[in-house]
Amino acid sequence: MAAFTQLEWGVPLEEAWERIFNELDFKKIAHNTKNETIKTFDSLGRVTSSPVVAEQSFPNFYMSSLDGIAVKSADTFSISLGSPKQFKIGEEVIYVDTGRPIPSGYDAVIPISEVIFKSLEIIEINQVINPWQNIYPLGAEVTSQEVIFPQGHLIRALDIGAMLSAGVDLVEVRTKPKVGILALGEDLISSGEKIETGKIFEFNTFIINNLLNEMGCSAKIYPISKELYEDLKEIIKKDINELDILIIIAGKLRGTKLIAKIIQELGELIIYGVNIKPGQSLCLGLVDQVIVLGLPFYLFSAFIGFDLFVKPLIGRMLGAFPPIREKLSVTLAREVNSPFGIEEFLRIKIGKVDKNFIAYPISRGADLIMSLIEADGILQIPANTPFLKEGERVSVGLIVNKEKLENNLLIAGTHDIYLDVLKSVLLKKTNKVHLFSFYLGSQSGLKALKEGKAHLSGIHLFDAQSGEYNIPFLKDLKEPLVLINLFYRYLGLIVPKGNPKTIKDLKDLVRPDIKFINRNINSGTRILLDYYLKKLKIESKDIRGYDEVVYNHMSLAQGIASLNFDLGLGILATAKAFKLDFIPLLPERFDLVIPKRFLEDYRILTLLEIINGVEFKKEIESLGGYILTDLGKIIYEQ
Repeated sequence: MAAFTQLEWGVPLEEAWERIFNELDFKKIAHNTKNETIKTFDSLGRVTSSPVVAEQSFPNFYMSSLDGIAVKSADTFSISLGSPKQFKIGEEVIYVDTGRPIPSGYDAVIPISEVIFKSLEIIEINQVINPWQNIYPLGAEVTSQEVIFPQGHLIRALDIGAMLSAGVDLVEVRTKPKVGILALGEDLISSGEKIETGKIFEFNTFIINNLLNEMGCSAKIYPISKELYEDLKEIIKKDINELDILIIIAGKLRGTKLIAKIIQELGELIIYGVNIKPGQSLCLGLVDQVIVLGLPFYLFSAFIGFDLFVKPLIGRMLGAFPPIREKLSVTLAREVNSPFGIEEFLRIKIGKVDKNFIAYPISRGADLIMSLIEADGILQIPANTPFLKEGERVSVGLIVNKEKLENNLLIAGTHDIYLDVLKSVLLKKTNKVHLFSFYLGSQSGLKALKEGKAHLSGIHLFDAQSGEYNIPFLKDLKEPLVLINLFYRYLGLIVPKGNPKTIKDLKDLVRPDIKFINRNINSGTRILLDYYLKKLKIESKDIRGYDEVVYNHMSLAQGIASLNFDLGLGILATAKAFKLDFIPLLPERFDLVIPKRFLEDYRILTLLEIINGVEFKKEIESLGGYILTDLGKIIYEQ
């Protein structure tokens, strides 16, 4: 095996593009795909390799533009105000439909709605009709030998109709780029195989295959290969000459370094490592004049690599620019920190609150599939921008239709598995409203409402002075609102199955053999815990793990299930989900805060209809630990 000489690691994105395209230009690669002639009705999604010229005019006759009566315009010139004229149908005037030829000798059409029927055979016209009124002349849309589409045009469904109407039965297009897709990894299995512990289904190749099909490519998926140097080398050597591009998705064990080594041995390595996040380890080179691209294993990293490099490469091969995502100006609901010197691509969820589009960053985990599926857009943060402020206006590239954003319902505040069930039932019942929860804690949820960054908030805030839940905290909002109850529940201590350390109550938090996992400082759970700790005269500094926090109940339960922590204060539903034990301690009330200006919004109306429905109540009761006596009732309004 030849020694691997690593290139400079982590070049800026612009420099990576420059290196790649300069090299490809120098070697005349990615420009000269062949041409082929195909039938026009088979050309959807293909790219024209030469201008498309009309074979005949359209229309090739004088055509009526509406349903009406064909007339000889000169016969109407004697008509004046108060002096209409009558015509006999079939002799002096003729019925004509939209798109039909104009009878010989006639030169105008009057709309059927503008004539007066005196009988079945006689009409009356009370206005002068100008020559060629409501008539499409010969070649009104396309004239013979007119260029309909230029070279490099991506053919759409409507374009096919236009070409056929102009007599173009055959069209010259670029041949489809041939792209191979190969996934590496010993822990991967193909769809349809029996799942085993430690194995995962391979899906990246199928996603990339579909993206390539959308771009008019001919894609070939290779069988999953192990991360073995000689095996991968043989696959590349055997099939490389059949392809224009080979995309290799790295395995988790050896990453793209293995791919870079083989590219360098068999050909030329152009880049290895780009200053982007995610996808930093991407590599690209040439083997026998074929582009070989190594993408990182995790989905979002691979998606970004495809977007930034594969799309423009294929665009060059086809002589067509890839479609540019629609940009939308949005307001950031939360501040964003980004590593300096790295171009970051951040998934964004967007909702329209009043007249403003509000954007929430979604988890940065490159391995999280659903975070990409649920994203509405991608925010590109420049390498020299380490910080974006809350409330800052930014431009986001949309990956969904803008109209879809109107259906998003944003709920801020605290987390409960109840809200996950609510989202699921909404999806079952309607595709019109999509609920998205942002778990900021109860107090931060109220702040989001106050600042117009959410439609509603879930809260469970205990006021130590009044002994009352939620209502004392609403006064700062200073706007009409309603407080609707969802449930009552018990917070309790979540401990590993069997309670191996025999934990009984909050007093056990100070034991030296106990490690606690806490909730974030703005959450209702944290406020209630601190209230009871004060009553018990327990100092937070005496609790091991007090400052180790998570932002929702599921993460808390997961930390205990992994045995990294001995206990946490949470809810029964999450304890059951992770098969943990639960010691009930503290009662509390969970409500929804909804500004009254949203109560007639169809999204809120749909949500309330679901909450008050029988199916949703049954779903929640099956979880256990919830008391639903006041479900959907207005507890308070101001």
